[in-house]
Amino acid sequence: MCYFVGKIIGAVAQHTINENIETYKRENPIPVDPVTLSQDGSVNVDIIVDDSQAIQATEFKEPASTRSAA
Repeated sequence: MCYFVGKIIGAVAQHTINENIETYKRENPIPVDPVTLSQDGSVNVDIIVDDSQAIQATEFKEPASTRSAA
């Protein structure tokens, strides 16, 4: 008797998990790869510009070991 009850509960749980996984995949799609290969063999690249990262990348920070002790 317990085997059948456990089997039913397990089937319901598995169905619920699969349903939640499918909902998550639908609401959070995997982004398209910005680098794609064309049929003629050339590579197409989408350039993604994020100004906040560009500003951080251009900041110059002098290493502590080269600073003068004055």
